Amino acid sequence: MHEEHDPGLQGWHLLGEVDPSNLVDARLQLHWAAQVLAAVGYTHMEKAGDDGQSNTGWVDGMQVLVGRPMEVEPGAFVSLDPANFRIGLHEPGGGELESLAIAGQTLEQLHEWTSAAIGRRLGADPVELVRPTYDLPDHPVADGQAFDADAAALAELGRWIHDGNLVMRDLRAGHRGATMPRLWPHHFDMGMLISLEEHGNAAEGRSIGLGLSLGDESSDAPYWYASPYPNPVGVEAPDLRHGEWEDGDWFGAKLHATAALEERDAQSQHRVVREFLDEMAEVCRRMLA
Repeated sequence: MHEEHDPGLQGWHLLGEVDPSNLVDARLQLHWAAQVLAAVGYTHMEKAGDDGQSNTGWVDGMQVLVGRPMEVEPGAFVSLDPANFRIGLHEPGGGELESLAIAGQTLEQLHEWTSAAIGRRLGADPVELVRPTYDLPDHPVADGQAFDADAAALAELGRWIHDGNLVMRDLRAGHRGATMPRLWPHHFDMGMLISLEEHGNAAEGRSIGLGLSLGDESSDAPYWYASPYPNPVGVEAPDLRHGEWEDGDWFGAKLHATAALEERDAQSQHRVVREFLDEMAEVCRRMLA
């Protein structure tokens, strides 16, 4: 099943049931669990120039992150369910073949189970998964502690991912040369690119990067971001209706969780986020003209 053809699209999920500052531990555990899907990509797909074999997409109808289809079993894929904190192996049509509750497991056990499940599907001995060597944030699960993330925080992170995918897919429909939103296992952010070149290849030339960070070293809470590439020189950044500019190691604008959560209904939250992304797409386009 490919998320581009997801038959179960849902609307915006109301955010704020869990304070965004209380998502850090669950986010870090989910980040480390997602490395298993990246490892499947590294092991069972040809390496892409942009490391794209490691990223994941969101399927609304299943409410899971899905890894790239495996080349050894065309169309089969591994999933990560944030709300129920499970990892699963699926046949090409999306049907679940096996799944495992992550709580109580160690990272090593997740890798071993996934390798064994793929082996059972192929009728072959398990192949040890090749693990990416990203520089990831520290957490005890990386050193053998069992996963024990808070269920409410995990469900809230699932809503953030769902909403990120929803608004970026809608945005993509209005921009030629825009990529599908994908969640990347290194920084654990969901992003997309809009090409500003005639050839429409967002990996080459001028582009606009838009996305959702679930939190990082700069912010415990999630935030939306947008930035032009390359960094425009001698161009003044205009005032924004929503969000704030940053100009340091990274140049762009961010809309922090607190801004979206000032709105207490789903429609208004969606509106604020979409207005920020729409405005930034236009501002970046003018900066790079």
